[in-house]
Amino acid sequence: GKACREPKSILPYDAEGVVKMSRRLVRIYADVENAVGMPPEILIEHVSECIGSPSNCLAFLAKRNRLALEGEWRESGFQVCIAGDGPDGADRRLITHIVHDIQLDSENGRPPGTIILVATGDRVYKDVLKVAERLGWHTIVIGWGSISKALQTAAHESVNLAAVTADG
Repeated sequence: GKACREPKSILPYDAEGVVKMSRRLVRIYADVENAVGMPPEILIEHVSECIGSPSNCLAFLAKRNRLALEGEWRESGFQVCIAGDGPDGADRRLITHIVHDIQLDSENGRPPGTIILVATGDRVYKDVLKVAERLGWHTIVIGWGSISKALQTAAHESVNLAAVTADG
């Protein structure tokens, strides 16, 4: 069987007791260079089945890796964000995007949902995961292989998708 938890069904009611069907945001931010070997379609399938239908799917990579990696992620429905080739360019762009999205959601009155970070070992994401958690977001790290202790402890949950799909 699949190793996933039951999706949470939170039914908010208005003053008359009518269910308001605004779904919770589920955002995927993929550090493509940090997820080498992960088939993006398997990621989307897992998230859809176990967490909820993704609201946004963003993949971040450096310009130098564009030819090798962009096509597969774009074909799977990801919006691909190209960063400069400097050290940690894609990482910084991904973090900036998460912070910007959280700010916009807050300004527009959207409640916190789920942030899924696709990475395995980059501890640079630890602080943004902790900030998101403090602001009410549920944080999940999904990797393709062993996930660093720093990321495991920074997020609410972590999933080694390679192991989960091997068992299923």
